Amino acid sequence: MVIMVKRVVTLFMVMLALSGCGASSAVNLYKVSEDLACSSQKPGRTFQEDCNTCMCDSSGRKVCTLMACRLN
Repeated sequence: MVIMVKRVVTLFMVMLALSGCGASSAVNLYKVSEDLACSSQKPGRTFQEDCNTCMCDSSGRKVCTLMACRLN
């Protein structure tokens, strides 16, 4: 469980760095929630929610980046 969380955090840190968003300006880099989106999915599944990337962890929880999305 701890290894999976570390991998998720590392993945999101890399994604933030590649997107040009400085990690120092973000208070929370990701959000973990109990969500039905991951209840029946395989761990490691990734998907988009608005402009954020989410991943299902090994406990069936949804972990998402917390990037501000542009308004259209």
